[in-house]
Amino acid sequence: MPSTIETYIYLLNSVGVNDKINLSKASEIIENTNNPMIYSTIRQFLKFCGYEDNQINRLNFKREILRSALKSKKFLQSKVLTRKEVKDLILSSEKLQDKLIFSLLYDTACRVSELINIRVKDINFKERSIEVLGKGGKKRSVFFNASTEELLTKHIQNKKKEDKLIIIRDNSGKPYQNQQHAIWRLCKRKGKKILHRNLHPHMFRHTRLTHMADEGADILDIAAYAGHEDIKTSQIYVEISSYRRKRAFKKYCSDIME
Repeated sequence: MPSTIETYIYLLNSVGVNDKINLSKASEIIENTNNPMIYSTIRQFLKFCGYEDNQINRLNFKREILRSALKSKKFLQSKVLTRKEVKDLILSSEKLQDKLIFSLLYDTACRVSELINIRVKDINFKERSIEVLGKGGKKRSVFFNASTEELLTKHIQNKKKEDKLIIIRDNSGKPYQNQQHAIWRLCKRKGKKILHRNLHPHMFRHTRLTHMADEGADILDIAAYAGHEDIKTSQIYVEISSYRRKRAFKKYCSDIME
């Protein structure tokens, strides 16, 4: 039903702000409703974003307890893949488009909503860049490596003459109506099969930005690439990175035996 879909969209937009969950808002909605659908929707959204059943039950949606656990370093670290895991996902996937989806999500750090709206004409192979439309209708350029370029070239050569770069189809060849949900299901299926862990598309974004910080990117670099309006959102990636600790050790911790 359209009204049900509108309600779901409204609720998820209400509790999701700038890649974070506003848990106080979620608690407020829960405390002021007796509608079981609203309760169930927010509960399932929290589960999708990483909360386990025992955590949700323990939180009990009490406002004083519902703090920004989702933004904690520990939570974010649990959502970062290793380079080997990303590579295994790409190499172990049989379909070319699946390989491309994982490779693009990692290289570009795109949100899944940005990925599904990429058009072939948005790709600049000379610069190895893609123009994506981010939150608030703001455009930015993201980039891809040589291995992703190879997948892109093969994919475009094989695909039908369609405007959208990524189109996931069912077994009959018909495009899924909800492409974003189809990519979520793909990630979940491949995550369990190949990595034996829960996987969702946004984990590639967390992973790429953390790996950038590991290579020495600063907050402004990460904010620019990710399209973050508030650099505080980017700061946590730098904080969980091992780069600064390594640099501090190499710079200030001389070998006592020398």
